[in-house]
Amino acid sequence: MGEKMPRWLNPKLGQRDNGTTLRHVYKRGEYEGDVVTAHVQGERINISGDTGPDNSDYTTRTPSGAARKADRRHRGVDARDDPYGYSGWDWWEYQTEDREWIPISELPEWTRP
Repeated sequence: MGEKMPRWLNPKLGQRDNGTTLRHVYKRGEYEGDVVTAHVQGERINISGDTGPDNSDYTTRTPSGAARKADRRHRGVDARDDPYGYSGWDWWEYQTEDREWIPISELPEWTRP
């Protein structure tokens, strides 16, 4: 859509360049080892093929909304039923310059000048 994201949405996530790959690796159960990916877009998260929340003009989501959507797309009916049961800040990981994957919750605090 090309719209500019408001600067107040997720300033910590905004530290990553647009297009930065995020991932989630399933750690147990039937989906253990499966990986889902998304990308940072304007301080929010873009999931390929997702049209965004129904009540939003944006095609991108908050970290928790993106986790919920990505999990439902990957696991289908096996996904959690609780729409608030996802902590996207711990669900998604980004790769550091040292090639380590860490949760986006560990991005340093950042304040705008």
